[in-house]
Amino acid sequence: MSIDDTALLSAFVRRRRRIDAHPLIADDCGELMRTLRSTQFKAVVYPQTGEVVLKFELPDEVPFESLAARLRPMTLTNDALGHAKVMMDALTAGSDDSRVAVANAKVRQAWRDAIERDRT
Repeated sequence: MSIDDTALLSAFVRRRRRIDAHPLIADDCGELMRTLRSTQFKAVVYPQTGEVVLKFELPDEVPFESLAARLRPMTLTNDALGHAKVMMDALTAGSDDSRVAVANAKVRQAWRDAIERDRT
């Protein structure tokens, strides 16, 4: 049984809205996630000892894991509502335009690079 493109896109949008509604994103319109993405360390200097400690502040583990659980299916290649299946397969299927094919290949490679687990 196959799901039609409209239903597929609707289900994808619902999933995306659920991600956007997560408190780590919704509370500040995603500003925290943009800050964390840039890997900003804060240097704390202790003048008494001359020690310098680099700190990277993360959200509490439970909400962070909760957000990860909502995001993880989007990266799976075998998930029917995964990013690649919806945004690259379903929405561009049937196009004979060579420009679409070239752009799609570039986006697919960028997506594979982004979700690759074994980065060096």
